[in-house]
Amino acid sequence: FPLYDAPSNLLAFSTLNLPIIILAGTYSKSSIGCFSIILQLLLLPMSLVGSSMGKVYYQELCSAAGDSKRIEKMSESILNILLIVSVIPMLLLSCGGDYLVVLFLGESWSTAGHVALILSLWSFPVILTQPLLPLFRAYNIQNVLLRYDLLYFVGGIGSLLLCCYCSCSMFTTLIVYAATCALVKFALFHKMASIVKYNMFNHSMALSVWVFAVCLLVVRLMLL
Repeated sequence: FPLYDAPSNLLAFSTLNLPIIILAGTYSKSSIGCFSIILQLLLLPMSLVGSSMGKVYYQELCSAAGDSKRIEKMSESILNILLIVSVIPMLLLSCGGDYLVVLFLGESWSTAGHVALILSLWSFPVILTQPLLPLFRAYNIQNVLLRYDLLYFVGGIGSLLLCCYCSCSMFTTLIVYAATCALVKFALFHKMASIVKYNMFNHSMALSVWVFAVCLLVVRLMLL
């Protein structure tokens, strides 16, 4: 725990919470407020899926310790669910959910809809990978997870600092941050899938939904 789990958790926590402090030194308080409240809203489904499924998954992993075939079968079951569940928030926001966010918060929070749209790209792979994190503990390879969390921290925080230094707009900064973090999380998902020998290309329907959601999000972001 002190060698790998604690530093890994600290890096993940810092990547999630430091952006508010960094952005506060460059952008307006209203923009930071929008970012903060949208972050909290997106954390709800992430926490719900991550904690509920992650705890059950970890319990099953413990009961199947040493039985790689059983672990692979259990992992396939949870991955089949996550392939669809993880993309739902991004798909809903891309299909106009950002306007519902503004309607819910009020007209004075119009920027929040754009921020929600941008951060949906980041929330997608986080929901996809969060329940599967116990996998590294089950295989006693927490050092691998630590490397990905270090890359997540350096990429996410580094991109924010670079954009703030270059005086980029708030939306551009958040897009770069979300895209960088999403790429690292997708790389983490690929590693998880390889550990349990899961081939996601066998699920063409889920991948089609992924492609459609991402393309729709890109179009929406280009229109901001």
